[in-house]
Amino acid sequence: MKKAIRYAGLVLGGLVALLLVMLAAARFLITSEQVRSAVLPLAEKALDREISLGDIDIRLFSGIVLHDLTIRDQQGDVPFLQAGRAMLRYRFWPLLRFRVVVDEILLEQPSLRVVRFADGRFNFSDLLDRQKSEGDRKQRSNGSFSLLISKIRLSDGQVQFVDYRPDPDSAFTLNLTDFNLRADGISLTRRFPFEAELALNQARLAMEGEADPSAGRVRARLRMQDLSLPDFEPYYVKQRPGRIKALKIDSDLAVEGTLEQLQSAGRIALKGLHLSASKPEGKDIAGLDISLDYDMRLDRAAAVAELARGDLMLGGLPVTLQGRIEQLGKKPFIRGRVAATRLDLAGLSKKLPAALLGKLPALNPSGIAHLRLQLEGALDKPKALLKSGEIRLEGVSASAGGLRPQLSGLLTLSGDGLQGEKMELQLGGDRALLDLKGENLFGKPIHINSAIRADRLRLDALSGNRSKTAPVTKSAGGTVKKPLGPFNLPVEAVGTLHAVQAQWRGLLIEELIARYRLKDNIFTLEQLAGKTAEGSFSDTARIDLSQPGLAYRTHIKTSAIQADPLLSVLAPRMAGTVFGAMSLDATLQGRGTRLADLKQHLAGQTDLKIVNGKITGAGLVSGLAGFLDLEQLRVLRFSQVAGHLVIKNGRIQVDGDLAGEQARLAPAGSVGMDGSLDVSLPVRLAPELAAHLAGKDKFSRFLTDSRGWGSCPSD
Repeated sequence: MKKAIRYAGLVLGGLVALLLVMLAAARFLITSEQVRSAVLPLAEKALDREISLGDIDIRLFSGIVLHDLTIRDQQGDVPFLQAGRAMLRYRFWPLLRFRVVVDEILLEQPSLRVVRFADGRFNFSDLLDRQKSEGDRKQRSNGSFSLLISKIRLSDGQVQFVDYRPDPDSAFTLNLTDFNLRADGISLTRRFPFEAELALNQARLAMEGEADPSAGRVRARLRMQDLSLPDFEPYYVKQRPGRIKALKIDSDLAVEGTLEQLQSAGRIALKGLHLSASKPEGKDIAGLDISLDYDMRLDRAAAVAELARGDLMLGGLPVTLQGRIEQLGKKPFIRGRVAATRLDLAGLSKKLPAALLGKLPALNPSGIAHLRLQLEGALDKPKALLKSGEIRLEGVSASAGGLRPQLSGLLTLSGDGLQGEKMELQLGGDRALLDLKGENLFGKPIHINSAIRADRLRLDALSGNRSKTAPVTKSAGGTVKKPLGPFNLPVEAVGTLHAVQAQWRGLLIEELIARYRLKDNIFTLEQLAGKTAEGSFSDTARIDLSQPGLAYRTHIKTSAIQADPLLSVLAPRMAGTVFGAMSLDATLQGRGTRLADLKQHLAGQTDLKIVNGKITGAGLVSGLAGFLDLEQLRVLRFSQVAGHLVIKNGRIQVDGDLAGEQARLAPAGSVGMDGSLDVSLPVRLAPELAAHLAGKDKFSRFLTDSRGWGSCPSD
């Protein structure tokens, strides 16, 4: 027992002696004079920079405290690093060899000034170059002092970043505060952990991870909150039109790799984007939120960036992205896919700013759309990026011109073209099939080819809401309607329509066919034909949309159409008054749709023939029956009515002949579009009616021919 106590005492005494030796060595080796004469030159040589110190405190158990530390930049004119208090911690075991090895530096409230010059180099680039040339970290020593830094602590620091790269004549400055840094086990040959955080105005940034200088590799997690992009305006102001008035960025990213090959995944959120319009007439984009969850890889050696996964949320609009960009740093070339499923078109106005939607909200869209696009091409030619894709529509509707058609089906995309076959088109409750083809969609003019087929089509539902009045302008005499046009449409279109049965205001039309063409702002109706009311009709027309008020020409023909059903539609007040098989051949041309334009420019001629019919209750017949006091004339039957009309200089020239069983009329003269009338109406009555009028005083000049037909004077 006594022997054990004696051995323990010896060990304890040895430890005490060892401690006393170490304390004596520390007191002997570590003095303020030694630090100034040994450590300071050592540090200056390592950094190749002038260093100045204030007071130096030596604390045997806590280290060396340096006050008012200043490291000047390489030129020596301004401070590179300043610290009110710096602490150097040393190892104890080397004290036994009478050496002081400093392996840890703590800086409190340091101030660092980082400068990037116009050529892209920094004011610390020389230190990085020296590290690369020297390889692994070398121990810096001077006599009994050595610097072998493996731990660094910075607390409550500030960093001033001065950048001449965006504008060499005017430096851009950023001030970072609350800078804290911790790095342990620093080595150029093995991995070591680090942590850092700082503040930029209201933004907070934090990073933690591991660095492996020997492999040039880093693994880190970067978190950022409320970074204001307008604070960095000099970096992007020349690259885009308009001005970013507001945008805050949040991120939570994982990064791993080298500068040559880097992998990253995480989430970036852009909050409250306010982008001013690039043109005075444009609208600002305001209040837009964008987020991206992604997984990507960067290979600088191969000049490739690959996006394995990208979930983009644009406002409330979900979009999936995937692909790669090649030839980075030269002429970037993209190969990628864009997809969006179940897009609710009715909710777009709530999810996206009005400036992005343009005139779309006025169309009041609804329905569901699915989008899938394949992109390929050079980024500097964005209009040529679309290679292929498809758009699937489910009950998509829009309002325009009083109409609200609904479309369902698949549109396939290829380059600058699209095509859809047998798409279902709902028109006013009727179902039609639509074939659609478009080309040169990103150029001018756009080419469109369409074909519509329907078993049944109600044309009333296609007439739209015409209650809106034309635009008006003020003049000295009051308000005047604006003429339609001119229009400059960047479209060339060809289309057909075929309906087995159609209905217009109750009039049944069979085998309705229409063919049209639009080119160079000229709309040509090549054919409009059908069968109705026991007859048929056809029409061709040409409208010049580039002319103010529009310039037009049309040729209308009908064959043996029953007059009453047609007039009931065209002139409802004449319903039940004119009967017979009517044939018409009319040619009209003119410019303008206002009455003054029609008076001046409308011209044409019409040949009209009605056979085997009757006129009853019409104003002319009733007036004639009343004037002649012949009730028999209230129903005027005829074998043929023929007429020739010429429109010119605001008047309609009339030359007609009605051959009836009881009367024959031959109106001739003109009717003005201003309501003036200059028409003579010679009347000849059948013998039985002429005899009935004979001897009446009011018809004393009544004449009869050899067949007994009586003639009433026309004046």
